Amino acid sequence: MNKFAKIILIFCSSLLLLLIAAIVIIPLVVDLNDYKPEIEAAVKDKLGRTLSIEGDLEVSVFPWLGISTGSLRLENATEFNDQDFARLAEADIKVKLMPLFSKKIEVKTVVLKGLELYLAKNKQGMQNWDDLVKAKESSDKSSQDKNNAGEKEALPAWLDINSYQLSLSGVKLENSLLSWDNQKANQQTQITNLNLSTGTLAFDTPVELKLSFLLSTATMSDQLSLSTHAIVSDSFKQIQLQNFQLDSVIKGDTIPSGTIEAQLATEIALDLDQQTVTLRQVQLNSNLINLTGELSASQLDTDLQYQGKIQLATFNPKTLMQQLQMDALETMDPQALQKLAMNFDLHGTSDALELKHLNIRLDETQLNGELAVKQFKNPAIRFQLNADKLDLDRYLAPEKPVVTATVKKAADNHAKNIKTRKTDPAASASKAKISVTDEPELLPLELIRSLNVSGNLKIDQLKAAKLKMRGVRLELTVKDGVLQTKHQVKKLYKGSYKGKIRINATQKTPTIRLDEKLKNIQLEPFLKDFKSTHNAKFKGRATIRAKLNAKGNTHALLLSSLGGKLDLDLRNGAIRDFNFQQIIDVGKLLLKGKQMQQDYSNEQTLFSKIRAESTIKRGVVTTPNLLAKSSTVEVTGKGTTNLVTEKVNYHLVAKIKSASSKKGKSLIGRPIAVKVTGDLSDPRYKVDVASVKAMLTEKEKRKVEKFVNKNQKKIEKAIGKEGSKAVNKWLKKLF
Repeated sequence: MNKFAKIILIFCSSLLLLLIAAIVIIPLVVDLNDYKPEIEAAVKDKLGRTLSIEGDLEVSVFPWLGISTGSLRLENATEFNDQDFARLAEADIKVKLMPLFSKKIEVKTVVLKGLELYLAKNKQGMQNWDDLVKAKESSDKSSQDKNNAGEKEALPAWLDINSYQLSLSGVKLENSLLSWDNQKANQQTQITNLNLSTGTLAFDTPVELKLSFLLSTATMSDQLSLSTHAIVSDSFKQIQLQNFQLDSVIKGDTIPSGTIEAQLATEIALDLDQQTVTLRQVQLNSNLINLTGELSASQLDTDLQYQGKIQLATFNPKTLMQQLQMDALETMDPQALQKLAMNFDLHGTSDALELKHLNIRLDETQLNGELAVKQFKNPAIRFQLNADKLDLDRYLAPEKPVVTATVKKAADNHAKNIKTRKTDPAASASKAKISVTDEPELLPLELIRSLNVSGNLKIDQLKAAKLKMRGVRLELTVKDGVLQTKHQVKKLYKGSYKGKIRINATQKTPTIRLDEKLKNIQLEPFLKDFKSTHNAKFKGRATIRAKLNAKGNTHALLLSSLGGKLDLDLRNGAIRDFNFQQIIDVGKLLLKGKQMQQDYSNEQTLFSKIRAESTIKRGVVTTPNLLAKSSTVEVTGKGTTNLVTEKVNYHLVAKIKSASSKKGKSLIGRPIAVKVTGDLSDPRYKVDVASVKAMLTEKEKRKVEKFVNKNQKKIEKAIGKEGSKAVNKWLKKLF
């Protein structure tokens, strides 16, 4: 027995010595470089391409079994240029020898230096790796045929790779390059300075991973750096990226402000079995915006579902627009659009997006609500929004004077003649009336036709068109080229407002319908704010109802086609620059043949009620039954207002209801007529003397005739100089 053990010991010792001798002697006596032609021929036979082994091949056996190479080159496909398909400066691959006997493969860090890979597509759409794919498919088919024919040879147990435990100390890719030349699309992209390093590769264990490269195109470059600790399951179905950090520096002429710097940090978990991915503790910081949040997605391969929470830190929208090289956005208030922040819950699919618990802070405005978009290709937008206060006027573009060709020509003529003669600026301005021949369109018709929007907006306090409102409510729907709104203001200058608008843009020329009602508003402060004037022509509590329709998409077309009904009810009010008491006094003086002495510097007419029912046709407002009442006077009348020419023509009849004096009582019930003519913005009032004369007694007529005869020369002189205009001027002095 001892003799047998001794023989076994001698045999094992001899085998060990033989193995050690082989490890030492083989690398010394075998030169792998002698087999370069055989290796190159084998590659040519397998791939159909030439492999050039330019550097030396070095073999090591103990303690590491491996090979190191110098420069290698693999030629390109024949249909492409002479540039190589791939190049490699150096490679070093080693496996620890002794663990192989225990069926363990321990690979030292694989090092590839100077790897260059040139991928291309020619103008015919052929790719320079298509032949390699075909060669592999042919090889796989040949192997499959052999398997089907039962020709597969069983491998020895020591060559069955599946029976070995594999460990890899890491991978290093240094100073590498990847080029993509798409000649068909005329696009070129390069990845240079590509560096990759990993820690020991093992399943279910954190592996350090670092990657950096420079991505370049014709217009921009992006320097990317990535670091993380990756955990990969042995099935490759579960992947975690811990402490994931990506740094990016984008530069280029087309890049806003020339450079964008961004850093992304997060924790990523991917489960392909469960078809889920999660991004936790997301932080995106850049020189443009800063964002934090959480994201997750499920059903990745089927019906994508995703959700999350996003917080966008406060930033300056105007500064951001400048950085993005967008046109500068001018606002009425230079301090508007200085601060914007938001946060929301995100829910979505591959064809829908919903923002819940939406909170937006814009300057001093707090906005919250929900927003949803479905069918991204033809989006349907739904919203429910609430705001505490909003000054809309702050965000409007500054008002700019409109200079038309006519005005410009008048200005040029004025500049030429200013040195040679004096000019009247007022007269020049009146001659240089603005004539818009090419008005801009008011409504974005194509946008209205493309939109599918519905929702509600509530604003507690709103300032718009210089008007102050509280309790604003808006319902909006836009679909199939039709825009409709229902809106109301609960508190508007101690009154309220409610209305509806319908815009039909389905045809070439849009039609507009309005149904509006202002109820019990204080007219004077309303007009002061709306027109930015200290002296409003009307005051009182007004109720206005308008049912209007128009056709067109310019200001002129809308006015000229305007039709409908307009009702006005003004209570306990006054009309400035129009004094019926003065008219009454004129009537008295005409009866006496005297000239009026009283000063009416603060001219206005007080009324307890003004009522007007009007119809509108082609921009002309016709009022057949105007009624105004006060404690002493009742006025009726009729007339028209042409909104296109801005001319007014009204005939008013005033009757005195009561008078305190004996002389005033003589005028009770007698009509005094007034004509209102001129421009809408500057109407002229004059007494119809003929109507006054018609109401006089014979005794009163003689007094008037005596007064007229006494001033006959003044009348004739006035008529001879300026005609009827002068008569009006003279009459105004008389009154």
